[in-house]
Amino acid sequence: MLTLYLVGLVAGGLLLVVSLLSFGETDDGELEADTDVHEGGEGGVAHVSDAALALLVLPVASLRFWTFLLAFGGLAGTLATLAGVGAVGAALAAGLVGYAAGVGATGLVRWLGKTQVSSTLSRDACVGATGVVLLPVGRETLGRVRVRLDEQMLDLDAVTDDERELAVGHTAVVYEMRDDGVVLVTGTREGA
Repeated sequence: MLTLYLVGLVAGGLLLVVSLLSFGETDDGELEADTDVHEGGEGGVAHVSDAALALLVLPVASLRFWTFLLAFGGLAGTLATLAGVGAVGAALAAGLVGYAAGVGATGLVRWLGKTQVSSTLSRDACVGATGVVLLPVGRETLGRVRVRLDEQMLDLDAVTDDERELAVGHTAVVYEMRDDGVVLVTGTREGA
């Protein structure tokens, strides 16, 4: 079994290195969530097929999942075997650690993808959007606001020309986006 764990460790480790070296690539080997969404017959209601739903719930369609499963499962199995844990215990450790690492990495990357600003975001796309202050925003203080745009929650660096600093939880409206991607916001009366 040690050989199997070492092969998994090496294969997963190599895939991790390759993915880190090609971090600029856009294709991460994941099935798109909406590849199997169809218009429904009644009232235009959309539905997701059972196969697509299963792949959304289970991360097995993701190359990232298998990379982390192999790397961390192989590592856990190798360490458990070398520590003298029995074959069943080592297999259990490898399976649990690998699965948890795969699910965790896949979920984290999907979550980060939903909260980060796309590099193709136009300067005017955010103008007029209302958001909530996550980190205090001032004239000299670079803060952070969360706005909803195109069904996504985006966290944006922000500054304000308002007299007072906008505190955490304050409601703010974006009125401009600078060339560096920082948005200019103003507080709303209800957020005061």
